[in-house]
Amino acid sequence: MTRHPFSPWSLVAGLILWAAGAGYLAQRHDLVSTDQLAVAVPVTLILLGVGGIALTLRRTS
Repeated sequence: MTRHPFSPWSLVAGLILWAAGAGYLAQRHDLVSTDQLAVAVPVTLILLGVGGIALTLRRTS
């Protein structure tokens, strides 16, 4: 059985979609407010960006 190559872009896209869905469900079920999501969304995107940079630096070293 062979494994397919790792695709960081697919991982990032999946994590963004997962975060969007989790945020929607959390707000829909009154687990977080809109103000809390206004902070959580940018923080999530920043963390994903830092992770992408770390993956890029790790690959080139």
